[in-house]
Amino acid sequence: KVDYPLELDVYDLCSDELKKKLEAPRQFLRNEEGKKLGLKVNEKSSVPKENDVKMSDAEGSSNGEPSVAPMEEGEKETQMTGVYDLMAVLTHKGRSADSGHYVGWVKQENGKWIEFDDDNPKPRLQDDITRLSGGGENLP
Repeated sequence: KVDYPLELDVYDLCSDELKKKLEAPRQFLRNEEGKKLGLKVNEKSSVPKENDVKMSDAEGSSNGEPSVAPMEEGEKETQMTGVYDLMAVLTHKGRSADSGHYVGWVKQENGKWIEFDDDNPKPRLQDDITRLSGGGENLP
């Protein structure tokens, strides 16, 4: 059995230097999430400072350094927050590693999940993804 979160926050695993770089983008992200929930946000902390970067998504790199996406005309800047969303899961159906079948589960841009089992894609609920636990045989 393999359990995994839909959102992973690695802030506590970062060096103190990296944590300092993550603070402003994380505060901006918290403020944006609060606004979506209808919470009143402290305007003083929600106004970006001169060195702050607006972001559309949490983004990062495997070496632990902050990464900023290249800017294109009309594209929003992004900066790493240390928060990662689960975007795909690969599961195995079968009794052994030598036999069976692999199935992909992918989160679409609209936030909905799709199960890709050969040529038979099926819409799935987010709760289905958390129940997988590494396998894919127990779902309806």
